[in-house]
Amino acid sequence: MYEPPEERVRFGDIFETPFLFDVHVAADATSIPQYDLPPNLAKALGKALMLPEGLPPGSLPLHSPLFPPRAQQDFVRAHGGSHLAVLVSDNCTISDMFGYERERAKRSGRLIFAPIAQVTPSELDTVKAQGNYERFPLDPGIGFGGGVVELRRVFMADKRALEPGQRITTLNPDMKELLEVRWAAYAARRGPAVFNRNAIKLATLLSGGGSPTAQATGAAAQVAEVLALTWRLEGSDLENAATAADDGTPLEPAVDALIERLSEIADAATAARQHLETYATAP
Repeated sequence: MYEPPEERVRFGDIFETPFLFDVHVAADATSIPQYDLPPNLAKALGKALMLPEGLPPGSLPLHSPLFPPRAQQDFVRAHGGSHLAVLVSDNCTISDMFGYERERAKRSGRLIFAPIAQVTPSELDTVKAQGNYERFPLDPGIGFGGGVVELRRVFMADKRALEPGQRITTLNPDMKELLEVRWAAYAARRGPAVFNRNAIKLATLLSGGGSPTAQATGAAAQVAEVLALTWRLEGSDLENAATAADDGTPLEPAVDALIERLSEIADAATAARQHLETYATAP
C-alpha cells in the first residue's frame, strides 16, 4: 500500500511537519495584526509575566485583534489541528510549483492537503463499510500508523514551507488511483465511485423500480464500462501523451495507446447502446 517517496513530490505523498493544520474559519474569525515589541519592552514583559528564563533577546512579535490593522496583514484567527496530511493537488500543479518542468520553481503558491485523522481499528472498519466520498481509509503500514483521509477538511499550505524531506511515505500506484477516484467523487461528484453507484440506480430504474434483474444489471454495467474507459483515456492515456510532449519522447507509444483505448470505448459504447435499446419506447 505504501512506498518510499520518489525524488519528485507527487500526488499521494504523506507529509509530517508541525505546521500542517487543517485550518478553517468560523464566525469568530478576525484579523490579528502583528507588531514588534522593542527589546527593552520585551524584557520588561518577561519580568511582568514572571517567566523563569525571561523572553528571548531582541524584539518580540506580538499579535492581537486589539492592534490597529496593517497593510498586507495575513494573520487571521482560525481553527484547526496539526495532523499528518496527504497531498491531493494534481501532479501538473505540483510540477509547476516545484519547477520540475520549468527552469525554476515558482516563488509562491499553495498546494492542497487533506489531514489524516488517527482512528481506532473499529472506526477504520466502519469507514471502510460506509464508503462515504468524504473519507478515505488507510490501513497501517511499515513506518505509518494508518488513519482516515478527511477530504471534507482539506486545507492549503504555502509551497515555500514544503520540502521533499518532510514526506514519510507515499501511496502505491493502486492506492493513489483509489484516492484520486474518491477525491473526484467528493470534490466534483465525478469519476468511477459516482458512476458505479449511479449505475446501480440505473439498473433499478430499468427494472421498473424493483430489485434489479440480471438483464438490467448487465445493461447498467455496460454503461459504467464506457465511463470507466473514458476515465482512463483522460487520466492515463492522454496524460501520458502530454508527458511525452513535455519530455520529447517518441509519439508512437502514446498514439498507439490512444487508438487502442478509443477502439475499446467505441466497442463498449456500441454494446451499451444495444443493451439500452431493448428498453427504448421510441422507434
